[in-house]
Amino acid sequence: MPQVNVLGSGVAGMVAALTAAAAGAEVALIYPGDSIAASRGATQLAQGGIAAAIDPADSVTAHVADTLAAGAGLVAPGTEEARAVEFLAAEGAVAVRRLLAAGFPADLLPDGTPALALEAAHSAERIIHAWGDRTGAALYAFLAEKVAEKVEQKAGEHSGAAQGGGITQHPGCELAELLLTDGVVTGARVRRAGETVDLRADATIVATGGYSGIFPRSTSGGVCTGAGILAAARAGAVLADMEFVQFHPTVLAGTNFLISEAVRGAGGVLLDDEGQRFLKNVDPRAELAPRDVVATGVCRALHEHTENVWLDARHIPQLTEE
Repeated sequence: MPQVNVLGSGVAGMVAALTAAAAGAEVALIYPGDSIAASRGATQLAQGGIAAAIDPADSVTAHVADTLAAGAGLVAPGTEEARAVEFLAAEGAVAVRRLLAAGFPADLLPDGTPALALEAAHSAERIIHAWGDRTGAALYAFLAEKVAEKVEQKAGEHSGAAQGGGITQHPGCELAELLLTDGVVTGARVRRAGETVDLRADATIVATGGYSGIFPRSTSGGVCTGAGILAAARAGAVLADMEFVQFHPTVLAGTNFLISEAVRGAGGVLLDDEGQRFLKNVDPRAELAPRDVVATGVCRALHEHTENVWLDARHIPQLTEE
């Protein structure tokens, strides 16, 4: 039975672990927190929903077109990047349908269908939310429960109850480096409780997230330091597109609290100190332009003509307060 290391316990790591276990592998799920619940990555902090063309009135083709347009010329049709967009749009819809079928607690309409919402750069309502603006936390809890089931299944394998592979958790582990044998990755060296431990495997999946935590202002977890990317580079991996770090346009000033894009999707507008919607002069889509356009517009306004930028949601009747 193949041995697979998965480094990271966010959505990517847990999905990779579950997929490998379902395929019959013995999986070591390795992460820095004392437990999955105690890990502080980016997944559980995500407020906005999941974009997927699952509505009968929507299409994967339309989702691809919106994504290419948001790429502002960086994703040219016919390129490898465009093929990646097509793959993600198509497989994303499949993955979301699979999540819903498995019981993912998406917010639903009275008729039982997902309550799809509109967000920036999309031409259709295709955003799935869960727990209101706590979609990341809902997805994190849902996947963690599935991992726990696999762990319990492995524990019962001696009784003949286990099917396929299993997952063994390795909490409290910080990645030190990837192990190489004749130029091939054969495991991971981790630091755990003051000791260095080598975890060998037939395959190692690095799902440790990005490096947004190194910036002074960040809404992601401070553990997002790029350790996995650095370890992969030192092992010989070729890195690409490292300059693409996303800055969210609406973060409460002086904090790391992100104000969900769903507020703008529901009609929230950005104002300067004079009460003017300055983004209408930047892009005809104004607050619903792609995030990079909105973030750049906000930054320019702060530098050029206003001390503050305000998100006005007073006119949104369904906005609730907890």
